[in-house]
Amino acid sequence: MSPELGEKFAEKILKAKKDPVYFAELFLGIKPFPYQVEFLGDEGTRIAAACGRQVGKTTLAAIKGLHFAFFRPNVTVLIVSATLRQSMILFGKIRSMVESNPLLRMKLKNASRTTVDFDHGSRIIALPCGPTGYSLRGHTADMVILDEANFVPEEVVDGVIRPMLIARKGSRLIMLSTPWTRNHPFHRAVSQEALEFHVYSWPTRLNPLVSPEKLDAERNGSDELTFRREYEAQFVDET
Repeated sequence: MSPELGEKFAEKILKAKKDPVYFAELFLGIKPFPYQVEFLGDEGTRIAAACGRQVGKTTLAAIKGLHFAFFRPNVTVLIVSATLRQSMILFGKIRSMVESNPLLRMKLKNASRTTVDFDHGSRIIALPCGPTGYSLRGHTADMVILDEANFVPEEVVDGVIRPMLIARKGSRLIMLSTPWTRNHPFHRAVSQEALEFHVYSWPTRLNPLVSPEKLDAERNGSDELTFRREYEAQFVDET
């Protein structure tokens, strides 16, 4: 590689480090939709997103976690869900992204079913929380991504996950979920009762790949409360 090309490549890497949207485009071949751009660029330490179906939350969370781990040395990113199966969906997306890009793959030190380790000391781990969070105890994290956060028990969020973040400066908690129950830290976050959170709401209609006709068919095929919860990303009271 000529010095000029090497300099241009270094400039691209530096830009990707500063800009997760550019990272997604350059490294992963993903061009985020307009509603996704703000989330990817959000440097807040507490973020919550209420998500309708098919808004790309798994891909967005994967980009967020991968960018954080790849460009920072010696950090730990935990992918946590109520079940290992759910955690593995997001983790599988991350591992696929790493393996599809030569530069990311070159920095890979080790990869297992639930762990990705980079050669600069950073790692990404997928874990289930279970009903008590026992499997999470003992971990310290720089970033925790709670996938389907509203289904993770409240005592696990407040009693296990939040304490594992307090020892790391600038540690981040990202909660993404389809709305489910109001009596939960996720609802308090997205309703801005917990003022520390940057909040996003993504109904399915924001995705330009989902046609209005398809949404109308889903509305006609389900009850109103289910449609509002699953596609409008709204908390609803059921009797």
